[in-house]
Order: sequence, then C-alpha cells, then structure tokens
Amino acid sequence: MSEKERGLSHKLMENKGVHRLKWQLEGVWWLFTALVVISVMFPVWRYAQGFPYMGQNVLFIVLFVTLIRHLFLLKYTFLAKAEKWKIALIFVSMLLWAYTFRAWADVRSYLRADGFEPHFAHLDMEQMFAMAHYTRNEILFFLTGTLIALTIFPFRMVLSIWRVRNRGTV
Repeated sequence: MSEKERGLSHKLMENKGVHRLKWQLEGVWWLFTALVVISVMFPVWRYAQGFPYMGQNVLFIVLFVTLIRHLFLLKYTFLAKAEKWKIALIFVSMLLWAYTFRAWADVRSYLRADGFEPHFAHLDMEQMFAMAHYTRNEILFFLTGTLIALTIFPFRMVLSIWRVRNRGTV
C-alpha cells in the first residue's frame, strides 16, 4: 500500500469516527431534550385537568431546545455539511414559524378569555394560582423562545451554507 493510499484510508477511517460521534451526540441531545420535557411538563401532567395545550407545549419545548442547539452548536451536528437538509429546513422553519405564531396567538387569547386556573380548580386556592402561574409562564417562555429561534434559524442555515461553500467551515 502506497503512502497516498494509506493517507486516504486513514482519512476515511477518521471521517467514519467523526460521523459516528456526531450521531452519538445527537442521541445524547435527544435524551437531554426528553429530560427537559419531562422536568418542565411533570407538574402540568400531574395537576392539570383538561389542559388543551399539552401536546403543543411538548412540541414547543422540543423545538426550542433543538433549534437553540442547532443555532449555537451546528458544527457538532449531522447537519454541519448537509446542504440539502439545510435548504429544506429553511422552508420547514418558515412553516413552523407560521404555526408557532398562530399557536402563540391562540394561547394569548385563551389566557385572556379563560386563563389556566380552571384546569387546576381541584387544588386548593394557593396551589391553583401557583400552578396556573407556572403553566402560563412556561408555555409563554417556550412559545416566545421558539418564535425567536425560528426567526433566526433560516438566516443561520443560509450563513452556514455560504460558509461551507466559500470557506469550508460551518
């Protein structure tokens, strides 16, 4: 085996290791995301009755954590050099932004009309207000954070595509 072939073989093995590491990191991040969802949602799951935004709430926590991760740690993800995926995600993020904005408006109008207190009416007065306050703050935090992240995300993808093409970096 020539020196050139050995160098090429070594580079391929190194790329496989980096690729495997990125997928392992992806798995760790999804475990972290699941822990965040469980930690944030546990009080709501435990005490809320008839809460209409349970699924959306989980979705926005997952979106928020995932988008923030990709905004700041993109070079450590499988998307780092995946140009076609980035282009697709630019358009998907626009659709998600519209969906999230609509959900944000729905939650705001629901809060003005009913509030979250009726979902915790079975608790004593102090706990009811505390849980309603917690639920209101966490859902608005993750909705607003997701909207901000979705606003920035397409620009980050365009910047990354440009950097990969012109500089070879992410």
